[in-house]
Amino acid sequence: MGPRRVCLILIAALGAGAARAEQPMRLAECVREALARNPRLGVARAGLSAAQAGRIAARAAYLPRLTVESSDSYYFVGQKESIYIEGQGVPYEREAYHDDLHGFGLYLSQTLFDGGVYWLQPRRADAELARSQLEMAATTEQLVLAVVESFHLLGRALHEERVLQASLDLSRAQLELARERHRLGDASKVDVSRARVSVGEDRIALERQRAALDQAREELNLAMGRMPDAPLEIAQPAGFEDESPPLPAGPARGPVRIEDHIVLQLQRAAERVAELDEEIAEAGWWPTVTGHISYSRQDPEFYKVYSRFDELFTLNFGLRIVYPLFEGFALEARIETARAQAERVRSQRALAEQDLGAQRIRAERQIERLQRIYGVEADNVTAAADSLTLAQERYAVGEGTALEIRDAQLAVTRARLARVQTRFDLLIATARLQYARGELADTYIEDGDSP
Repeated sequence: MGPRRVCLILIAALGAGAARAEQPMRLAECVREALARNPRLGVARAGLSAAQAGRIAARAAYLPRLTVESSDSYYFVGQKESIYIEGQGVPYEREAYHDDLHGFGLYLSQTLFDGGVYWLQPRRADAELARSQLEMAATTEQLVLAVVESFHLLGRALHEERVLQASLDLSRAQLELARERHRLGDASKVDVSRARVSVGEDRIALERQRAALDQAREELNLAMGRMPDAPLEIAQPAGFEDESPPLPAGPARGPVRIEDHIVLQLQRAAERVAELDEEIAEAGWWPTVTGHISYSRQDPEFYKVYSRFDELFTLNFGLRIVYPLFEGFALEARIETARAQAERVRSQRALAEQDLGAQRIRAERQIERLQRIYGVEADNVTAAADSLTLAQERYAVGEGTALEIRDAQLAVTRARLARVQTRFDLLIATARLQYARGELADTYIEDGDSP
């Protein structure tokens, strides 16, 4: 395959990739990409892997330690002229000498008792693994909420831009009409000037909205694990582009067991880890008992050390008891730290339970309020549109003023923006209620998309 053909294939592939990137993304697709790319889940996965490795390491305390040692050294002994026997010096001449010394040994040791640490550590590792698994699930739930909220905020910004663009188009048309009427002598320069001001105001409002739109797109990109400036377009559900779509439905009410929420499960798991840490710290008051067996050999001749292992050896059995009498109050400090951490985790669980309950109540009340407002706003949009039509008709026959048209136009824009905001606020409130009830991930994660 020639270089030119390779280049053409690469260009085509890049073009196809860019085309796919510019395709509008549904909410489910955004959630799927976030689960695959967001670094927050990568951090949670790394924590889970570390907990799995820690579980294996903790069980190593059940097993004995076996080490092998080999040594080679050189020693020098100075000359000696006498020795002392019962305090009396006796002449004894010995020349200085030197020699090699080779050694080999096997050492086996086993912790017999350490205050219970060697059986508490595996239990703590199991609790930490369970906590890491729950943290992964809680991170997923929070990430889905962030994506859903960012998706709807971007949708709201897009719809608000369309409303403001329509208002600008209307202002431009009104400016052309004012100019034409002024040319015919049916309107004054004041009408033209006011129409130009209206166009300027709408252009400023539109540019500000586009800045907000760019920020909303950046937030969704970040939630999905992308760079903020990545190209992104979103697709709304069928019927959502209508001027008066059906009211988005909130989740059906049912019995809620807040204690089963993933966040509270995570807090209880963290509390269990903290309790075990406290028990491990308190085990420091007990002595450590270790048994050991060793087999060793030493000789100046290298071959004698590594041959005839049934001769010239030393076999040692021992029991070692260690009790810390004073460590500079380090043990007391460790125990107090563990107790304080356990109390902190218990307080965090109570706070999380209170927060979830408050989130659920606030979301339910907000949904009820928005559902009532939504119907009123529909009538308000219709009334504002009728008022604008009447003002335009009066102006066309010379009875109205440009100021009346501007006031009516602003009323229509405000009514439409308020309706857009209510629609998307209802979607966001619904997602928050689903999160508070622990139903969000099940709602938005499709089969096979779980991290």
